[in-house]
This record gives sequence, structure tokens and C-alpha cells, in this order.
Amino acid sequence: MRGHGYQSFSSSACKNVWCNGKQPYNVVKPLCDRTLNDLNWSCMRWGKPSDVLNFYSQMQTYGARPPDARTFVAILKACGTLQDLEMDQRVHTHITKVGSKKDNRFVGSTLVDMYAKCHSLPDAKRVFESLQGRDVVVWTTLLGGYVECGDAEKALFCFEEMQREGISPNCITYICTLKACAITNKVFKALEIHMEIEMEGVLEKNLNLGNCLIDLYAKFDYFSKATEILERLPIRDVISWTALARGYLEYLCNEEALQCLDRMRECGVSANSVSLLCELQACGNMKALDKGRHIHAETERYGWLIKDGIVDNALIEMYGKCGSLLDA
Repeated sequence: MRGHGYQSFSSSACKNVWCNGKQPYNVVKPLCDRTLNDLNWSCMRWGKPSDVLNFYSQMQTYGARPPDARTFVAILKACGTLQDLEMDQRVHTHITKVGSKKDNRFVGSTLVDMYAKCHSLPDAKRVFESLQGRDVVVWTTLLGGYVECGDAEKALFCFEEMQREGISPNCITYICTLKACAITNKVFKALEIHMEIEMEGVLEKNLNLGNCLIDLYAKFDYFSKATEILERLPIRDVISWTALARGYLEYLCNEEALQCLDRMRECGVSANSVSLLCELQACGNMKALDKGRHIHAETERYGWLIKDGIVDNALIEMYGKCGSLLDA
């Protein structure tokens, strides 16, 4: 059972395991150790995170050889999803014992990410400092962990330290750092990073980065800059338009928020639940009953009332603000 034929077998076998509620150990037991990593990887694809960790425990009970680096990465991702710190540390100990962290940078960066997701930043930092040849992926993983855990000041310090070591940021690094600027209200730092992004010429190449800048400038009341970036993006999605509209709403520019989302539709971009909430909030603030009814009709036409109960509640609130209790 080698090569492509075995991989097809393991993938279909594992799909059958997870879809039919069977115990993966029953699939593992007849197979030799050489096949277990491919089988484990397939189970990562078809199983739930808890199933993945259960299979990992069964592999250890069975006495199988240690997982390879690829499989350890998948196990660590399952740990991070479940935020089970005790299991995280157990897997980390196993990785240290077999030497996978030292031999594979993806294992190291995934360990950092796993600890960050479990809000264990001291552990994430210790793993980070133990890694040799830290690249932009590892630095960004730690930086993003600080942002997600609300320690934006450390994220900004991490960004500066990374640059001092000669590591060039990528788009994800910039996004995380801009989020840290927004959290700490450091507008001048954000302007500095924006200038760096312009020099690198990556703004028009990455929609997520453009959306992040729109959101940041809208929060800082820099609507001219936010609008300029929106106009420059070669592709604009509902997130782009909604980021600007939400900024307008934060500063009670209700009419501008509605005009922004009207233009979004004119550009052929469909609304989502967040943009609809913005519109309903603006209509309620302005007591724009006719506009609110028009949006209500759209929510019914596209089934948003069934898809999202929050939209339903927003409609009731909007009608209440407009004094139309019968509609509410």
C-alpha cells in the first residue's frame, strides 16, 4: 500500500470513519506504522478537532511511531481550535522529545499560534525565542497573537523589533499591526505604516489589507483617506463598503452611511447581514421610515430574516425608533 493508491485508500477510509461514526482506532489497528501519518492527516481533513485529538491519543496508546511534522501541525491546529491548554502542553512535550520543532519551522510557528489561541502568551513567547532562523511567518504569528489577546502595545513593539532584525513585513503582518494601531489609537503610527505599505506597492494587490486601512481610517474620522483607499482598490467587496459605512455610523453620519451602501449596490455588490444592520441603524437614527421599509423588503426578498435573527431584531428596533409600532 504505497504511493497514490494508498493515499486514496486512507482518504476514503477516513471519510467513511467520520461520516459513519466509527472509531478511528479500528481503522488504525490493522495498518503498519508506516501508513499512520497519511491516515492521521486524512482524519484531520474529515474529522472534528476533538476526533483528531482522540485519534492522536489512540496512536500513542497503540504504540505507533511519532507523527511526522505535517501531522504534528494538524494536531496543533486542532489543539488551538479547542483551546485545551493541558493537551497543548502534552503535545508540545511530545514534539520536543522527538525533535520536530527544531527540524521544521512550520511546527514551531504553529506552536506559537496554538499557545496564543489559548491566551498563554508567555508560553508562545518562550517557544518563539527558542526558534532559530525566525522568519516573517513566525514573527507575524506572535504579533497576531498579541493583537488577538488584546495586548496591542506588545504587538507594536514586536513589529518594531522584527524590523530591527531585518525581517520585512508581509501583508498579514501589516494587517495585524494596523489593528494594533486602531486598538491603541495611534493614528500617527498608522500613517507611518501606511506610508511604508505605499512604498512597498502592495495596497492594490491585497483586498484584506485595503479593507483594514479603510476600517482604520474610518474609526479615526479620516473619511477622506478611507474613501480614497476605497476608490483605489481594483476589487471592492461588501466588507470594503461596510467598513466605511460603519465608520460613518460611529460619528452619526447616518445619511453618508446610507449613501455609501446605496453606491455599493450600484457597483453590483450585494448586501450582507452587517451592511443591512448598518442601514437599519441609520434609518432608525434618521427616522427614515420609507427607506427602512425598502430595506425590509430587501431582507425578505433575499431571506435574511430566516438566515439571521439579528437582522430581525434590528428591524423591530428601527420601526420602534420611527414610531411605526404596527410595522414592528
